[in-house]
Amino acid sequence: MFRSLIVFIAIGVIVWLVSRMLSNKRNTPRSKTGASNPHEIKKIVQCQQCQVFIPEDKAIKSENFSFCSQQHLEQWTQDQ
Repeated sequence: MFRSLIVFIAIGVIVWLVSRMLSNKRNTPRSKTGASNPHEIKKIVQCQQCQVFIPEDKAIKSENFSFCSQQHLEQWTQDQ
């Protein structure tokens, strides 16, 4: 009786683990064409106003300059 109970619990745990692994595979987002890889090295630029470094894809561009925010772009244009 006790041995049957242990076998039944072990089978239940195995079934639960397998179903959990399968559901994690289904919920994992697949990379799309053009999607950024989290391990991909990104180009970094410097804000012209405050000198902070930011990823190029997050920067606000004006002419040949990069800015970390719209506010810094406006401040820089007023100072020029």
